[in-house]
Amino acid sequence: LWKDGYDLRSVLPKATYYRHRLDLLEHGINIDLRKESLDRSNVVPLVRVLEATPVSILDWAFKENLVHSSARI
Repeated sequence: LWKDGYDLRSVLPKATYYRHRLDLLEHGINIDLRKESLDRSNVVPLVRVLEATPVSILDWAFKENLVHSSARI
């Protein structure tokens, strides 16, 4: 629920909330802070688009007899 942005104080009983909060703090997770307030970064991730282009067989491969001559286009 915390990851989805819910306020756990309004969802859980008081004792349960603080018990979970104490256990999660040992792992570096503070449920007192709302999830939206943790993601304040204004950095836009860059995505690089890769395009596959066909490659022809090089002449040296034919000269070394690595490719049969019927493969020549």
